[in-house]
Amino acid sequence: MSGKRRYTKREYFEFLFNLGFDGADKYRELAKILHNIDYIWFNRMDENTMYNGIEIRKYYLSDELGYMPDEIDEYDEYIFPSTPSVLEVLVGFSNRLCRDVLNWKVSKLMKMFISNLELDRRVTDDHCVYEIVDMWMYGELSLFGDVSTTSTDLWSQAAIWMQNL
Repeated sequence: MSGKRRYTKREYFEFLFNLGFDGADKYRELAKILHNIDYIWFNRMDENTMYNGIEIRKYYLSDELGYMPDEIDEYDEYIFPSTPSVLEVLVGFSNRLCRDVLNWKVSKLMKMFISNLELDRRVTDDHCVYEIVDMWMYGELSLFGDVSTTSTDLWSQAAIWMQNL
């Protein structure tokens, strides 16, 4: 990747924040907290969801900075740890769902997820955010607001939700 401008962790966070929340400052603290939580899947099928977090890294590097796909190392140790953050996974999942299926703005879906998890009301309480995110990753809460879908993987939950749109 020589010859390309070096990116920073802050620039990458701003990219995620702007894509996921349209830069709405009321979500900034929440986005920071979500970016400090490693995504862990408990449903075996949700390992696929983790890759949405890795794909958003490639999207950033190619679209924002002009890297070619063969120049991208999704595990560049300078900026990307091996495990994506919850923010990366949520933005990556939203980006893919909006791009491939819904034709919505990513921020519309992200704000729906945040509202369904009631994280929009608890932005200032780090501990509460961690608890809610843990409950979501354990399958006790759904991004789509329907408790009956929590036993299925995230993409199956999305399919069930889209049937009711």
